Amino acid sequence: ISLFRENSLKINKDIKDIDDSIKEKNEELKNVRAILEGVSIEEINALDVAKKDLKYQINRCNDQITSYKAEIRVQEKNKTRLEGIAKKQKKDSEKIELLDRKIEFCRAASKEAKYLKNSFTNKIREEIEEFTKDKFLKVQWKDDEFIDLEVDNHYEISILNKNQGIEKPGDLSDGEKLVLGLCFMSALHKISGFNVPIVMDTPLGVLDDDFRQNFAKFLPEFVDGKQIIMLVTGTEYTSDFRDTLYDNIGKEYELEWDNSGEGKETKVVLNGWKNRR
Repeated sequence: ISLFRENSLKINKDIKDIDDSIKEKNEELKNVRAILEGVSIEEINALDVAKKDLKYQINRCNDQITSYKAEIRVQEKNKTRLEGIAKKQKKDSEKIELLDRKIEFCRAASKEAKYLKNSFTNKIREEIEEFTKDKFLKVQWKDDEFIDLEVDNHYEISILNKNQGIEKPGDLSDGEKLVLGLCFMSALHKISGFNVPIVMDTPLGVLDDDFRQNFAKFLPEFVDGKQIIMLVTGTEYTSDFRDTLYDNIGKEYELEWDNSGEGKETKVVLNGWKNRR
């Protein structure tokens, strides 16, 4: 745009110079006519030639003026077009700048969100690990059999025994697996924040009597005040196990099998009731 403005000023100056030249030549022509009477034929012929040359120069200058005017019109159109492009580019630049700021904000927000997610999930994992380890090591009936427990980022459990060996859940006995599963489930239940009952189906079948009593002793602490529903067989639900849990039992039900002539039926019968505040 600046180049076009300079060209336009130069063309206007050239036009003015040509107009001044034409005026000057016309003035000279008057002077020539005034003195023609005292001029010889040779001089007149010479002046005529000069006149023709001046006319040629005038015509050439007029042609240049016409050409310059046409060029001015073209440059003015280009100027208008370029000004429109420049205006659009300015708006586009402002939009790009705004989008760049939004993109940068989103990147920063995404980075912070990932940091918060990682911090939050790691904190949850650490809490689950601490709760599981505390319960599992406390409920073991074998003194100092296990000394540490770790839950990694993939929630794989590793247990350190007293010989500094690493054991996986699959390496444990059936009773130890049951206790570990209960500890881990209790940890998840506690961290989740959902107050829903815990259902256990025949959890005592693989446990010996000593382990059952130890299990019954620590079970209320495992559930941490949450309701637990246990589905047990008669051989599991011994009197010793029941007596250990008695103060924490709310209701007892029995499933009675009726195979009468009218058909087969299983009835749920209320076996006992204890009022609780």
